[in-house]
Amino acid sequence: METFDVFVEQLVTRNMKKSEFMLKMVLFAVCGLFAGVVLLVGLFNPPLMAPFVLVIAGVIYLAYYVGGKFNVEFEYCLTNGLFDVDTIVNMKNRKRIADFECKQVEEFGKFDADRNYNCAKTIFAANSEAENLYYFIYNSKEDGKILLVIEPNEKMLNGLKRCLPRQLTINVL
Repeated sequence: METFDVFVEQLVTRNMKKSEFMLKMVLFAVCGLFAGVVLLVGLFNPPLMAPFVLVIAGVIYLAYYVGGKFNVEFEYCLTNGLFDVDTIVNMKNRKRIADFECKQVEEFGKFDADRNYNCAKTIFAANSEAENLYYFIYNSKEDGKILLVIEPNEKMLNGLKRCLPRQLTINVL
């Protein structure tokens, strides 16, 4: 039996939707307006200025923290037949959202948004506007059939071709 070493990583930055961008801008505008009002009130009440500065700092931090939740990246990692997908929020918080052996994959191909895949759970780890989307369907002991949608580059596709069962890749890659 042939042994092989495959290690491919890919980072995909999710583009913000227009609604998310507008929500982020409204958040910053409201926080800025609130901080301005608190500062103005503090200027007319000098004894309250010190606590108001703390309130303003808290509001600015809150806006930064909540605004950072819109910065989302997905990391795909293929290591000798084990495929992992992590989501990274604001370049800090990492969470594993999918991991499976390539031999568990039941179906693989180009993603079609109009098709009904009939799965218990869907994980969309890509840009929704991307043209080159692929999907996996695999069984999970906890969740049943899972549909995973990714946006692989050429290097990742070549690695998948080496790790997925041959009959799944013949018509796709």
